[in-house]
Amino acid sequence: MQPIDRRTFLARSAAAALLTRVGAPASATRVAASREIEPDFNATIDFRYAPRDFQSTICFPDDPAKTVVGKRGDLRYDFPDDKFAAIDQFGTIVEFTLAGMANDSWISQKLEGPGVPIVHTLIDRPSATIELIAFASRSEREGRVDNVLMEIRARSDDVVAAPLVRIRSCRDYRLKPKNGMITEVVRGQSAEPWMICIPLDNQARDSTWFLEEGGFRLTLEHGTASRTRPLRYFFRMPQAGGSATLALADPDALLDETRAWWKQWQPFGADVKISVPSQKGNFLRACARNIQQAREQKDGRLVFQVGPTVYRGLWIV
Repeated sequence: MQPIDRRTFLARSAAAALLTRVGAPASATRVAASREIEPDFNATIDFRYAPRDFQSTICFPDDPAKTVVGKRGDLRYDFPDDKFAAIDQFGTIVEFTLAGMANDSWISQKLEGPGVPIVHTLIDRPSATIELIAFASRSEREGRVDNVLMEIRARSDDVVAAPLVRIRSCRDYRLKPKNGMITEVVRGQSAEPWMICIPLDNQARDSTWFLEEGGFRLTLEHGTASRTRPLRYFFRMPQAGGSATLALADPDALLDETRAWWKQWQPFGADVKISVPSQKGNFLRACARNIQQAREQKDGRLVFQVGPTVYRGLWIV
């Protein structure tokens, strides 16, 4: 059997879902979903025609804060309310890298799973590698927060490194007075932090803040990274009325909480049961997650809205 193409797969999956919605017997749904299962199916994914640039989402289903993660682990905000805006024309882009040590070289980016939108980005430097782990949290004590955990590992000998954060934006940003080891960035006239930066493994030192062409540059406290013990920094950006509290500044605990939530998440409603194995099932699960992330509550109704665009063509879902 030849590998099924995307158009046929989506059409038959939609048909299976429709059968369930109209009250067809469960056996009919199972038959519709299982006809594509073949023992000799080639599950190898062909990346030859993958786009050069791409974006991922880390938000929850029906989440009004639809944070976008760029290919290099950057966070993208403030998409303009303009139907002619390009796909990457965000008003604010936050980049995470290191000061000095030559230029970044992109290695890879991946999600932890088709149903777990925790994004891992790997960046290479001559003396070290940088892993950026971007994820959303939604604790009852602080609300919705975007999080980026930076882990710096030395390639061979121990290396001294200092994180560099670039905020590319025409908006006004500034630093609040230093709060021990915590660096806080505020936006406009707000007194609440727009971003807090927490060094996890070293003592408090001075950070530097510069206005540069196209935005701002923040260099944080330096530390020493080894091959076996990474140097770690935690960046938190409250969203939709949330507040990043220091009491919840444990990135590992927050990661575990986010993983646990997504592992219990179900891609379909309570009355819809579709089971597709292997890569087809992963693709179906990822599509359902992405659609629910695009969904939002408006005037008491669920609508599909990303930025300024409403996808009315998703009526079949």
